[in-house]
Amino acid sequence: MNAYRGTPPFFTSEDADRLSYWRDRIQNAVGNSGQLLVELVSELELIIGSQPEVLPLPLLESQNRFKDVFSRFLACLTSAEHPWFYLWTIYSGVIRRASICWN
Repeated sequence: MNAYRGTPPFFTSEDADRLSYWRDRIQNAVGNSGQLLVELVSELELIIGSQPEVLPLPLLESQNRFKDVFSRFLACLTSAEHPWFYLWTIYSGVIRRASICWN
């Protein structure tokens, strides 16, 4: 299920150096679990590159892993240039759609 279509809007105006900054920042935040985010926002792969597959886990552990990775992803995006209000808009839309996957 792809919950979001299109390159995340605040990345479309970034130059190559800034995209590199974001790629490193996001990759450091999500570690080896970036594929979980790419499955929801496939265009994110344009920024962070191809991601390794994640190991399957039982349902509860899988839910906890997703929540942890998504929280770390949001935390790494929070900055003075990108206010929390904007992130909350993304968060509420993606979490709402992602919760469908778990029910």
